[in-house]
Amino acid sequence: MELLKLNSNTFIEIISTAKKQIIISMPNISDVMAISLAEYKKKGIDIHVFLEFSENIYRSGYGEFESINTLKNAGIEILNKSNFNIYFIIIDDWGYLYFPKSSFMEEEGIAYDLLPMETLQLKSLKLMFNLLDDEDRDFETLAEDVGIEKLEEISKNINYISNNEISVLENKFKTDVPLKPDYGRTLETYKAKFQLVELKFTGANFLSKKVKLPPKALPFKDMQLQKAIEANLRLFTDYTESEYLNDFNKLKEKIEIIREKYCYHLKCREKNIIIRDEKGNFISDIDSLKGDILKTQVNLLNMLQSEINKSREQIRSNLFIFLLSNPPDNYKSLNETNLKNEIRNMVNGIVSKIHFPLAAKLINDMKLEYSFYDLTWEDLNNEKVLTELLEKGLINNNEKSYFDELAIAAKKENICSKTINQ
Repeated sequence: MELLKLNSNTFIEIISTAKKQIIISMPNISDVMAISLAEYKKKGIDIHVFLEFSENIYRSGYGEFESINTLKNAGIEILNKSNFNIYFIIIDDWGYLYFPKSSFMEEEGIAYDLLPMETLQLKSLKLMFNLLDDEDRDFETLAEDVGIEKLEEISKNINYISNNEISVLENKFKTDVPLKPDYGRTLETYKAKFQLVELKFTGANFLSKKVKLPPKALPFKDMQLQKAIEANLRLFTDYTESEYLNDFNKLKEKIEIIREKYCYHLKCREKNIIIRDEKGNFISDIDSLKGDILKTQVNLLNMLQSEINKSREQIRSNLFIFLLSNPPDNYKSLNETNLKNEIRNMVNGIVSKIHFPLAAKLINDMKLEYSFYDLTWEDLNNEKVLTELLEKGLINNNEKSYFDELAIAAKKENICSKTINQ
C-alpha cells in the first residue's frame, strides 16, 4: 500500500474493496462519505463508525452534520468517542492511519494524510475499539501490551449517540449555521495574522483609596467632627506633589509606550488588536517590566505605610481635640489629667474600629496582565471592524472588498437555510 491523500474519490475507492467489514474513526465525516457507507451497508457489509460528536468539531471544520442522519437512517452503528484521538480507516484486514485536517485549513493536493497500517497496529486498534475477535491468536498478547485498565478507560469513553443529542445539536445549527470551508479558511488565515489583546495594569487604586468609617464608630453625632474625620479618611491627598510617585509614573509611561508600539485600538470593540508576528516581542517587553513593578512596590512600601499612619494619627488628634473641648457628661467632673487619660482611651477605642489598610496589601495587588482572544467570523463580518482595520493599515482595500463579498454571501446562505428549515 502507498501513501494517499484522503478525498471523496479516494474514500470510495478504499471502501469499495470491503468484503466483510468497514471500521471508521474520524473527528467527523462528510455527507458524501456517509452516503457511500450507506450503500455498502445495503450490501451487508458490517460497518462501525466512531466520531467526535460535538458542536465544536463541526464549527471547527470537521465533517457535516447531515452525515449523522444519513448514517442513522442506513442503520449504521455510530458511536461518540471522547479523549481518544486516534483516526483510521480499516477495511477487513488492512487499513490506513488517518491524520485529519480541518476543511477550514484544507488545500487540495498539499499533503498525504493516509499512512498504511501494519497488521499488529490494525489488530491493536480493533482491540481498543472492542472489535477484535477474542479467538485471534494475537488477542491475549495485544491485550497485555495495551493493558486492561487502558482498555477499560477507552471503553468508558465510547458511547452511542442518542436521538436527543442529535436533536439538540440540530436545533442549534438551524439558528446558527456552521461556517462553510471558504469562510472558515479565511477566518483561520486572519486568526493567524491577528489577535485581540487585553492589557490591564491593576492595583493602582491606592491613589484614591478611602478608608471607611464604621456607622457606629462615633458614640455621638456631630457634623463638624464627622467632616473633620472623613477628610482624613482619604489617603494620599497630596500624592500629585510627592516625589515618591516618580517610579510609579515612569512605570505607567513604559506601559503606555508598549501599548502604543504593539496595540491597535478598535473603538467599536473597545479592545486592542495585535499582529501575531509581533506577539513574542510584546510578551517579552511586558515581562521585562516585572522588575520595574517589583522595584516600584519596594519604593512605595514605607511611604504608603507612613501615609496610612499619618491619616490614623490625624484622626486621633482631631478626636482628642474635639472631645477635650466637648467632654461627655460623665467626664466633666474629672480633673485635667484624668480627663485627658480617659479621652485618650476613648479615642483609641474609636480609632481601633476603623480598618486601615496595610501598605503591603495595597501594593501586592499591583499587576500587569494580558489576555489574548482569537478573531471570530463576526469580527470579519463587522463593517465597523473592517473599516478600522483598513484605517489602521492592517488590511488593504482589496481585502476589505473580499470580506464584504464573503459577508454578503454568508448572509444570503444563512437566510436561505433558515427559510428551508422553517
